[in-house]
Amino acid sequence: MNFVLFKYFLRKNWILWTGFTALMTLEILAYILMMELIADALRQMGMFYGDVTGDSALGFIAGLYPLAGVLFPMIFFIMVIHKLLSKSVEGSSMATFLSAGIKRNQYTITAAVFVALSIIAMFAVVFLVCGLGLLVWGPFNWMYWLNLNASFLFVNLAVAALCFFFSSVFAATKHGLALTIAIPVVFLIFNMLAEYLDALKYLTLYGWVDAAGIAVGTFNLWWLAMICYLALAAVLTVASIIIYRKKQLSI
Repeated sequence: MNFVLFKYFLRKNWILWTGFTALMTLEILAYILMMELIADALRQMGMFYGDVTGDSALGFIAGLYPLAGVLFPMIFFIMVIHKLLSKSVEGSSMATFLSAGIKRNQYTITAAVFVALSIIAMFAVVFLVCGLGLLVWGPFNWMYWLNLNASFLFVNLAVAALCFFFSSVFAATKHGLALTIAIPVVFLIFNMLAEYLDALKYLTLYGWVDAAGIAVGTFNLWWLAMICYLALAAVLTVASIIIYRKKQLSI
């Protein structure tokens, strides 16, 4: 881990992080503020009775949360990982870092830590700001809201680690960029199609998160899936660091 390099990554990517974090937060806040309209539509269909409460709003949001909780972090970490691992080789920055005495291990470890902390910070902002937004509808179960955000945090860390792995194995090649983009997009598409074909749900990393169950407290084993995601992210990250260290780079 190199703190000077970390600050360099931060300086180069904070605008990108701010933009995607703001978009994700605003979309979820929009869902929250539209709850009365959603509730009215459900009342007309006989699917909802009574007033919107904090807990009922959380239950509704869980059905809409996965799109924002996957799409914006995914685009962010694809762009950042490509920039840090592949684009730096194609340009002159990697050669500059290595000539300045920064070892490849230091570079990849710092890059991995930066990507992980960026995603963690993104979900921390969403948890706090949108949690305060939910209070518009009254008190709600903060622990369920925390579990929902933690679940999508861990699944995004796992998918980001997979992209990190592909970018390390196929550094500065079209294959690396193609896989880094294609795999998470395919995961997202399959997860969306799972609404019509349930078999597709468990073919992706995203499909194992039961957002609705987490939000209402019926998916009690959510933490077990999160341990698996975290373990997968750790294994892929370590493998990426080892492979990138031994990779023959055209610099």
